[in-house]
Amino acid sequence: MTGIIILNYKKYEVTINCVESILKTAGNLDYKIYLVDNGSGNESVSVLSDKYGGFNQIEIISLEENTGYAAGNNEGLKKAAKDGCSTAIIANSDIVFNEDTIKILVKDIENGAFIAAPKLVFPNGKTQNSVKQRPFSFLEYIFYETYFRNFVPKSKLKEIRLLPDKPSSVYWVSGAVFGVNIADFKKEGFFDPFTFLYFEEYILAEKAKKSGSKILFDPTACAIHCHGASSGGNANLFTRTENLRSEMYFLNRYLHWSKFKIKAVRFVRCLEVLFTFSKEGKKKEAKRFIKQSKELLKKELSHEN
Repeated sequence: MTGIIILNYKKYEVTINCVESILKTAGNLDYKIYLVDNGSGNESVSVLSDKYGGFNQIEIISLEENTGYAAGNNEGLKKAAKDGCSTAIIANSDIVFNEDTIKILVKDIENGAFIAAPKLVFPNGKTQNSVKQRPFSFLEYIFYETYFRNFVPKSKLKEIRLLPDKPSSVYWVSGAVFGVNIADFKKEGFFDPFTFLYFEEYILAEKAKKSGSKILFDPTACAIHCHGASSGGNANLFTRTENLRSEMYFLNRYLHWSKFKIKAVRFVRCLEVLFTFSKEGKKKEAKRFIKQSKELLKKELSHEN
């Protein structure tokens, strides 16, 4: 059986669209949907319960507080494992599945992939940048993963973002939706619960690289990703701060970068926030971010690898 874990936080309308796409496209697949409400505090649980309470293949798990992406999905994964699921699909609530996408990902996992991910497209049909075929060096990270990518020639960006045109092993895939082998995922400790938002897929990429496990990108499977609809986007102080916290944690404890390199990334992130927040008239929030980033940096670098 396949467990399909969907994390809901306040956006139950988006979650319903995701669930409906599963019911429409999963066909005769043996599956169960686990709707994990991450302490929404609104009418999400009652709305989802009213709509899906009578479905045997749908279970609603209500958490008392927002535990974040990693911990919330871990709850769904543990329940799926307890129910006897051997594979799982982990999906943001802003995913809409196309025909046969889930079946293809499950087959990929059954054929030996540790993680299998589909091609992602925007609602307008444009393909998303959802793959990294290899790890980046420090300078590549600075120029491709931060605001400085705006100064990189478009031809170069297009080259590094080129998606494989057939099922291929890659270093990293987007965490928006992917399939896993639950037993193997459990051996890796599920998601690292330290991260509240962001960088979960980076951590998984490093875990897979270390263990020699395969991360598969399969473009024969496709899903629509309404990017940002599940979290409300990242143009706010909370998401920016959580992104930096997870980023420094990943760079320090998984990539084992030097203090200089991590400080450099933090400096660039501050420039990004100053630029974007100032344009929106949020200079006070930008200053708060800079202050909080100093505290996060000091705390993270106090941890010796």
